[in-house]
Amino acid sequence: MKNLKKVILFSITIVFIMFYPGQEIHAAKNYKTSVKLDGSDIYDPDRTIDKCIISYICSDLEIRNYDDIVLIDKKVQSREIYVDYTARFKNTGLEDDYSYITVNGNYGDEELEEQIKKVLSEVENDIEEIIDIDYEIQSVVYEITYQFYEEPDPSKDVVTKEGFVLRDATTLVKYQGSAKNVVIPKGVTVILEGAFLDCTQITSIKVPQGVTKIGDKAFRGCTKLKTISLPEGLVSIGEYAFDSCESLTEVKIPKGVTKISSMIFYDCIKLTSVSIPDGVTLIGDNAFNGCISLKSIEIPDSVTVLEMRAFIDCESLTSIKIPDGVTNIPEQLFLGCYKLKKVNIPEGVTLIGIRAFESCKSLTSIYLPKSVTFIGHYAFRECYKLQTVNIPKGVTKINYYTFSSCRELTNIEIPNSVTEIDSLAFSNCNFKSIVIPKTVKIIGRGAFAGNPLTSVIIENGVEVIGEDAFFNCNDLKSIYIPYSVTTIGKFAFVCENLKKITIANPWCELFEYKYENIFCDQTLDVIPKGVKIHGYLGSTANELSTLLGLPFVKIDKTEMDYPELKNKPVIKIKGVKSSYTLGIGKELKIPYTIENAGEKKAVVTGGDYETEISDGLSLVTEVTKIQNVTQKYVIIKGVNKGKATIQIRVGAVTKEFKVNVK
Repeated sequence: MKNLKKVILFSITIVFIMFYPGQEIHAAKNYKTSVKLDGSDIYDPDRTIDKCIISYICSDLEIRNYDDIVLIDKKVQSREIYVDYTARFKNTGLEDDYSYITVNGNYGDEELEEQIKKVLSEVENDIEEIIDIDYEIQSVVYEITYQFYEEPDPSKDVVTKEGFVLRDATTLVKYQGSAKNVVIPKGVTVILEGAFLDCTQITSIKVPQGVTKIGDKAFRGCTKLKTISLPEGLVSIGEYAFDSCESLTEVKIPKGVTKISSMIFYDCIKLTSVSIPDGVTLIGDNAFNGCISLKSIEIPDSVTVLEMRAFIDCESLTSIKIPDGVTNIPEQLFLGCYKLKKVNIPEGVTLIGIRAFESCKSLTSIYLPKSVTFIGHYAFRECYKLQTVNIPKGVTKINYYTFSSCRELTNIEIPNSVTEIDSLAFSNCNFKSIVIPKTVKIIGRGAFAGNPLTSVIIENGVEVIGEDAFFNCNDLKSIYIPYSVTTIGKFAFVCENLKKITIANPWCELFEYKYENIFCDQTLDVIPKGVKIHGYLGSTANELSTLLGLPFVKIDKTEMDYPELKNKPVIKIKGVKSSYTLGIGKELKIPYTIENAGEKKAVVTGGDYETEISDGLSLVTEVTKIQNVTQKYVIIKGVNKGKATIQIRVGAVTKEFKVNVK
């Protein structure tokens, strides 16, 4: 998809929450508004939002200097992520012809995918198969309350001999000194944003009693800062406060602080210990992002909200206990925590977010409580050592790549609540056997690809087996496909050692044309070689065996079970001529007739010419282009000089027409 241009858009709704008559402009005020960011800005939204709100405040209060506004605090009341869901689907009739449809909605809305499918069924009569559904974040709308005040006149700032820039003796604006060990003066109550920004010489800081607020980025970039003492009575530490303090090893956060702000310890690469007091209720997004030396952390029971990516790339983190009050494990929470071995997820958690535990390569076991109803895409992907995991009975869909590449996961029980196993959900695991319950309607693309399966039980009730579903399951020797299955996608059973496949549904869709069927790989070789296809005489399984020249074993009592298959008439395709000549840029109509096809439709392919240009290398040239297909004729157009073959297939019967373009 195309990248969105970075543009900031805003809602026009601006509402004052509190403004007392007679209040001076520098007195603290509350301010509420909504902000809409486009998709390309959302990964660093907070700074952008701050700038936007400040511009609103300045405009509304006719303050000319943006730097005169100080944000004391902010609360995100709500956040809505809007996305474009795009479905790619295949058209009937023309090979390699895909169409797209886009539906707008909220991120993570499972019902929206169903809505897409419904829209497709109503709008597109020639839809054959939904290949995949992707999404792109378009915008994020925040409802935010800010508390702010206007800064006093900076001309009245005082610079002490130690290099502290003070305002009204209580506000530390900036440190301009050169000391390595810094003691902040007594009487200071507020440390403003960026007060010690990039003071790379400082190794220790003592914050005195009385300080209640530390602003955003206050100590950001203090790369040599090893120790800092924070006083009791401190209630607020801003975002990015210790960002890139690369030498900081431990921090004790005092009682009274209720929030661990976003990005607060970002890239504190030597941080090994953080003490979080009881009373903290929220750990913000990216709070410990990149703290690669953090081995353990105790989260107090008071915490009820963990925001996305809070512990991303904490490579040394080995264990963590999530408090009982937490209900969501947000996206990418522990992504890249390579040494994480143990996680306790409490009862009450309902959601495991996208990529929540991806690449937790040391995680061996995890228990998901029965309260969990949603597990996001990629949630446990590349958890190489994961051996034990359960799927709670409230989960209805295994999303794509959820357990992909869990190399030591040898088995899993799929509960009867699950109705769909999405693309690549269990690909490249280590399953020896699997039972797919009758409640599952769809087995997605590549869902079990690359597993050393020896036993697969598909219960009667499954309807669709997607393309590549069991691709490269080379230990599988036999498989029974129940009557309920109506469609099996291409490459679904490219399994080298498969000897027997039984297809109980005589009308099951098995192939598009000779080299696009359940047994052909991408090189167009039929794999496995010599597999015996078991089915009813006259069935699609019978047709496939004829098409590929594979042995067919009939299921007994065809006449009793499916009398309509008895003495089934042979499909015939007839043409007026077998060869044609065509000029470049000209169109040609090739007429044909079909007999005894029933409801089967013609599928038209071909038009390319392959020329060998050196050892093992060939050049494929488009000689003709298929313009239109009906059930009576094909219209082609000459594109380049050469000879091509147009194939018309109905069921297992194929008719070829030679075309010479001059």
